[in-house]
Amino acid sequence: MPCPPNTPPPCPGGGDTEISIDRSGKAYYADLAALVTLKTATWSPEAHSMDTGLIASGDQGINGFDRQWFAMWDPVERPNDYTGPLPVNYLSFAEAAAGCCQAADYSLNGIDYTGPTEEYSISNDGPLVIDDEPGIVLQAVTLNDLTDVGVAILSRDPAHPDDPALKNAQLVQAADTDDQSQGSNTRLLFPVIALDKQDTAYLVWGTRNDDKTESQDPNAWQIWYAYAPKPWTSWSSPVKLSSAPSNQNVMPWAVAGANGRLAVVWYGTSDSTHDPSTKDVHQPWDVYLATVTNADTPIPTISQIKVTRHPMHYGTICLEGLGCITVEGNRNLADFFQVDKDPRDGALVITYNDTSNELIQVPPPTEAVDHRGAAQVMIVRQNGGVGLFGTTVSGDPRTGSRLGDATGDAQFDPVYAGPNVPELDLTKLQVANAKDGSNDLIFKVSVSSLDDLDHALTATGAEAVDYVARWTGPKVKDPETGLKNPLYYAAVEVQPGGLTSFYAGGAQSIDLCSVSACTPHVLNYPAPPQGGVFVTGQRKLAGGDSPDTWIIRVPRSAVGNPPVGSLMESLSAFALARNHSASVPITNAEAQAGITPVEVDGVCCIDAKV
Repeated sequence: MPCPPNTPPPCPGGGDTEISIDRSGKAYYADLAALVTLKTATWSPEAHSMDTGLIASGDQGINGFDRQWFAMWDPVERPNDYTGPLPVNYLSFAEAAAGCCQAADYSLNGIDYTGPTEEYSISNDGPLVIDDEPGIVLQAVTLNDLTDVGVAILSRDPAHPDDPALKNAQLVQAADTDDQSQGSNTRLLFPVIALDKQDTAYLVWGTRNDDKTESQDPNAWQIWYAYAPKPWTSWSSPVKLSSAPSNQNVMPWAVAGANGRLAVVWYGTSDSTHDPSTKDVHQPWDVYLATVTNADTPIPTISQIKVTRHPMHYGTICLEGLGCITVEGNRNLADFFQVDKDPRDGALVITYNDTSNELIQVPPPTEAVDHRGAAQVMIVRQNGGVGLFGTTVSGDPRTGSRLGDATGDAQFDPVYAGPNVPELDLTKLQVANAKDGSNDLIFKVSVSSLDDLDHALTATGAEAVDYVARWTGPKVKDPETGLKNPLYYAAVEVQPGGLTSFYAGGAQSIDLCSVSACTPHVLNYPAPPQGGVFVTGQRKLAGGDSPDTWIIRVPRSAVGNPPVGSLMESLSAFALARNHSASVPITNAEAQAGITPVEVDGVCCIDAKV
């Protein structure tokens, strides 16, 4: 990606990546660059090509950028009152340097953005949704006061039906958080918004209260919603969604489906006596989900469940943004959380981070304070019950002992459609207890072909290739910090000449630093002497067109001594191409430069009982 003008690589800053996808499958990206500009990119699935760009002209460069949001306008049917080009990718961002305003831009190609076409004054910005028929964009916001939650209604100029630019901003207040919890505001992190099929809008927010905890005010640190039918200028009274044992809560996100069906997720903790952003008592956090029917009426039905099997985070969840460095708050979750629906059947899909491994580099980086917990990106999909379309959904089971994967997808360069590498093409992962009474764990990693191991190296240019099975183990108590759920692995590595080694152990992290302190950025599955222990294994060739298999035998003592009958959560397998053996450490300089193992194929995920 290009850097800002007069700035040599590597570009400073970055993050808050926003992505939208049009109906052709073309993906649009924007990434922050030091709050100065946005790096932009698109990827075309048909051409397998990526174009990149940079916003760096006029007021855009002067006023700066922060917290950008997209809304893709690509309706199935062209609106009657619009004659201009489609699709249109709308962009809203905070003018970081100006310090006063939100701005609206648009792009027709995903690289070059026109604007600002409209500016409006708010104090906290949330995501966008779009009503496709008229092309009206709605943004969840707080107004001039952080207590005033509402919506920005952004529309085109009807006098110019060929112009896609957003020219009008109408700000509408929906609620005042002081009415729910005196002294509260919406900064945990930002309000969010969803539209159902009837175009009823749902605003969701939280009541952050820096002076009170839930034990002092039962409405502090809670999740709320209000609804409004089109044209979204008259809002319902707030409805409280969160309840015990989710006592204090942060980072809500929402999605709507059929008329009156709403789903809201958040991170919740049972702790009710400490400020969750700044007071670290190793409090446990889980993902909670509230599904709401009749959400567009005064008598909604709310059902709350805990989604996660084990806490996905321990300690504070810092909400101070760049200020987290000054309060030594943990920002490892990186403001990363979302719920969406499967467009095929309305099944809920929740994406979140799991830092419960409590990993930290040893020794840690020498820069600012380092925070424990490597963020694993987790996806949970609803596999039963009623989805957001009001119909029954189904899906893969959550527990089992084996996983399958399609053949032919081990492309070393999938963006540009490289050839399949059969020696890295995973087809199946199995785990079982040994039948000889030892209670050893037997992993079987099946691959399309293991006949020519050197081809895996030459096809990728790697010095070593690793086949890694990875999982989250049962909780253990760390004498220094408290509970955690460690990451374990079992692996086989192949080096030139067919040199093969089998090993297993606990994952390690390489920590990198930014304006929000240091955090684990890269997960590593090391071979002795850098980590783990040697175990036994073999290559089993099936012959013909049948897949070949790596068999890895792992004593339980090598992976935390899990009790018989315990779960290996999120068991998965990866084929990795490395620039050097896993027995050699990945340096911080390599990690900073992106010289890390490349995942060529993977198979994911299941909770296995062993």
